[in-house]
Amino acid sequence: MTGMDPVGEAAGCRPYVDGCAPLLAKQPGPDCLPPGILPSGELNEKDSPGRRFVCVFCGETIAAPGDIIGVDGASVHDFANPGGVVFRICCFSRAGGCISAGAPTEAHTWFRGFAWRYAHCRGCGAQMGWRYESRHSGFYGLILKNLAEGGT
Repeated sequence: MTGMDPVGEAAGCRPYVDGCAPLLAKQPGPDCLPPGILPSGELNEKDSPGRRFVCVFCGETIAAPGDIIGVDGASVHDFANPGGVVFRICCFSRAGGCISAGAPTEAHTWFRGFAWRYAHCRGCGAQMGWRYESRHSGFYGLILKNLAEGGT
């Protein structure tokens, strides 16, 4: 998985260069963990129905805290792509604010048995992470620094 997005660039989306902070609609949490996401997967007092995670580039609603799932024993993972770029991702059962692009591939997958495709923000086209698909299930691995907390 390269993290490079020729689909988004071709669509006129500005590429994100690692190390250059995006303009934020909201501030992400400390250590690239949006406020209120507990790595243990426990719920907290902020898990209200109006709470959501939004794209830091445009503010589009991407997912809800109730959609966070554990995959391979955790909901938050740190992975490096073949180029050495490290991504901290959170796993979601669904992400209504994302659209998937590209043909599924198992090359360099971070989750055994799952092929991946890019997941882009429905609002601005920025890469939010990846959609993972197997024969029987699927989930999203979203880049935490591209998400911010929104809602009440």
